[in-house]
Amino acid sequence: MTPERIQELEALEKAATAVVAGEQLEILKHTNRNGRFCGDSPDMRALVAKGLMRSLGKAAWCPDEFFQITGEGREAIKLAAARGGE
Repeated sequence: MTPERIQELEALEKAATAVVAGEQLEILKHTNRNGRFCGDSPDMRALVAKGLMRSLGKAAWCPDEFFQITGEGREAIKLAAARGGE
């Protein structure tokens, strides 16, 4: 098994344990479409804690924090769709 395949399977396993729905799933889908998400919330903090999103910090022109989806976050979207959550 290649190192890339091992990484892919590890990301799938992590995403599978981090079941997302509702607002968290909408945040992931929005960020996946737009590249970044501006603004913090309890749902965002939960996604960061699960490893599905990561902070990019703040921009000088905006007081809010920016976030980016991780590979595990993309996998979580796929799993939610497979489970009928999309």
